[in-house]
Amino acid sequence: MSIVILIFTAITFFLQSYPANGNCISSSTYSLECGGKCYDQFQYRCISGILCNRMDTGICQGKCYDRRFYTCIGDQLCNGSNADICAGECYNRSTHSCMHGILCNGSNADICAGKCYNRDSGKCFSDIFCIGQYAGICAGKCMTNTSSQTCINGTICDGYNNAVCAGKCYDYYIQTCIEDHICNGTNVGTCGGECYNKLYQTCIDGIICSNMNAALCGGKCFSKTPVRMCINGTVCNGFNMDTCAGNCYSKLFQQCLNGTICNGTNSGICAGTCYDRNSQKCFNEILCNGSNAGICAGKCFNNVYSQRCFDGVLCNGFNPGMCNGKCYDRLYQTCIDGVLCNSTDNAVCNGKCYNLIFQKCLQGVVCTLWASILVCADKCYNSDYEKCVGGIVTPLYT
Repeated sequence: MSIVILIFTAITFFLQSYPANGNCISSSTYSLECGGKCYDQFQYRCISGILCNRMDTGICQGKCYDRRFYTCIGDQLCNGSNADICAGECYNRSTHSCMHGILCNGSNADICAGKCYNRDSGKCFSDIFCIGQYAGICAGKCMTNTSSQTCINGTICDGYNNAVCAGKCYDYYIQTCIEDHICNGTNVGTCGGECYNKLYQTCIDGIICSNMNAALCGGKCFSKTPVRMCINGTVCNGFNMDTCAGNCYSKLFQQCLNGTICNGTNSGICAGTCYDRNSQKCFNEILCNGSNAGICAGKCFNNVYSQRCFDGVLCNGFNPGMCNGKCYDRLYQTCIDGVLCNSTDNAVCNGKCYNLIFQKCLQGVVCTLWASILVCADKCYNSDYEKCVGGIVTPLYT
């Protein structure tokens, strides 16, 4: 907008600055001269031999500018009175900072590993940026709060009373490090690589058991009772039980199908998942909900009575059809040569539907079915009242 105003001002001045005799008239407002041109001192001012608008106060690269809204830095004119240059680009010093030739947002910015950051939001440690005013560094990793964290042998730990066990932090007041395992409590041990409480537990063949559980079944502790037994190496609870792929199930209410336990007596397996044959169907390992479900292009649909699948496209309705890849209702629409038309249409003309009873197709244009109707440059006209001249329809009698 400023460029348009400058051009308009220059043209206006050029038309007004030269009287008929070519000299400035002392008795008129055009009494001053600037760069060989007369000018009105109430509308213009002369700066370094260049004629500028009255509101302009400086020259930058030979162009006038208003110091209230622009700043000239070197030979570059920037928007704003608080502007500066960073790597050849203008910026506002109130909202941005120039750090080592990189322009950053904010006045409190700095550079870390070649990227800008706000000093209020974090710290930089040897090109590693860490978030937070109380951030620190530990073996090349950021610590979020040095007042509540400690660095022990290159491991960051939260809280106090910390120690490190196999690279993990623990509280040595309430925990114990045994064979590189952190265990809760002080009277503890390890069994098969896991912690256990020596007061209430025992270790049998590398398996932790409660003191009352003195037996193992398939490598598991158990206490045998009339309703708790070991079947094929699996501890099962209840009567009339069996195992399926190592899991217990009730033969009264469940089935074992291909190594999978399914609930109910009319179950099936679909893609490894149990399903109820009464309310679901399986199509080529695809499980669909609903007793009337169907499959279309690998996707389930709800009702085979109100939906149909045409070449992988699912169409809704009780009497749907497919026309050029689109679904349509046969009750209200018809498909003619791959074009979807209203049920009242019975022909297609150049991709447009029409009714042979009321219309006709002339040169690819649908026109009213009158003998006097002809076509002129893709337009229908009545030859009884009009004529075609050079592709334009005009009245027959003028």
